[in-house]
Formats: sequence, C-alpha cells, structure tokens
Amino acid sequence: MPPIIRVENLRKTWSGNTVLDGITFDVGEGEIVAIIGPSGVGKTTLLRCIASLERPDSGKIYFKGKNITKNGEYTKKRIGMIFQEFNLIPRLTVLMNVLTGRLGYTSKVASLLGIFSKEDIEIAVNNIRRVRLHNKINEKVSKLSGGERQRVGIARALTQEPDVILADEPISNLDPKTGEKILSDLVRISKEDDLTVIMSLHQINYAKKFADRIIGLNKGRIVFDGYPEALTDDVIRRIYT
Repeated sequence: MPPIIRVENLRKTWSGNTVLDGITFDVGEGEIVAIIGPSGVGKTTLLRCIASLERPDSGKIYFKGKNITKNGEYTKKRIGMIFQEFNLIPRLTVLMNVLTGRLGYTSKVASLLGIFSKEDIEIAVNNIRRVRLHNKINEKVSKLSGGERQRVGIARALTQEPDVILADEPISNLDPKTGEKILSDLVRISKEDDLTVIMSLHQINYAKKFADRIIGLNKGRIVFDGYPEALTDDVIRRIYT
C-alpha cells in the first residue's frame, strides 16, 4: 500500500538558521512513529508543516498521495493535532472543548454560535469516555490537572475523525507516571482505530516502548530511521551529539 504520509526533501529556515535540511520519509497507514532528537532540532516544525500550520521553504508533503504542501484545506478534518501546551479554552467545559473537533463538519454560522448536531455530540461524548473523562464532561477545563487536559486534547483530536494524529511533545509538561498513561491511552486508541500517529518525544525510553518505528533528527537531518530495537547506545549518541 502507498504511504499515508510522504515527506520529500523538506527544508525550512528560521531567522537564517536551517531547521529542516532535506527531510525525506514515508509513514504507513496505522503506523506509530516517534520523532526524537535534541531540543531545537526541528521536531515541532516538522509536525507543524505536516499539519499545514507552517509552510516549508521547499520540498513536498503528500497525504494519501495528494500534494498538500501549499494547501492544507484537504487535511483539516483528516489530520488531528495534539499540542504540547494543550491549546484548549480554559473557560469552556470538557465537552465544549472536545466539540471544537467537529468545527470542520459544521457551517460557519453554527460554529460561531456553538451549535452542534446530535451526532456531533454523540461522537464527542464517546471520545471523552474513551479517554476516561466521562465523569468530568461538564467541568471547566481550567479546573483540570495537566494529565486531564491532555486527555481532552486527545479526545478533541479523535472527534475530528482523522486518519492521522500528530502529537507534539504530548507529555513534556507531565510527570513520568501520568505521561506514560497518556501515551498508553493514545497508542491503545490508535491500534483500536487503525490510526496513524506521528509524535515527537524527548523521552527515549517511551519512544522505544510505544512506537513501531523511530526517526532520529540531528541538525535538521534524519540520522536514524528504524525499529526501536535498532536504537542502540551508539545511535543515541549520534542523534544527541
């Protein structure tokens, strides 16, 4: 089968500094890929380019064979994003935050008024249950813990009914025990739904535990692309030096 995501020779420069320097890789349908590397190496920029939140200087990005490099409208519903800083609306309830994942399916007027169909609400409620937050469904996000907020972020992404989920350092603001539970839930749901997941991580042990495949970046380039068991100490040193 052709890859669900294909990145070809992607380049991106910020303030004269090359962040991505000819990145090329494919991701298969249902695959869970962890991207690791030092801080500032371009992991977030890479994910934001795939999500059409940033535009690369050159290179191409394909989603299901369609070039989305300059037009991300095609992927608004099909690629979900989980953010490091949660990116939620604190004054709104868990349910209303998760329902924002349905905005791509509603009219502009309905979305401005916060009007959602019965089907939209059912989808949102089901995903809230899947991340084990059904007992907090009407609670304001501002009252939740960091781990609970990230569960809301996962439920919101799922409510888009995407084919791909991008997770940008999804556990960097969480304690290790909570972070491991969050990744466990994300991987469980991705396997249940045959969802493709591309996540950036700082924690090498979690990348090896939860990912099917690991991509290591150094100085904007791929220096490792392989199975977790191939990520030896020598390879780790090459990625982080």
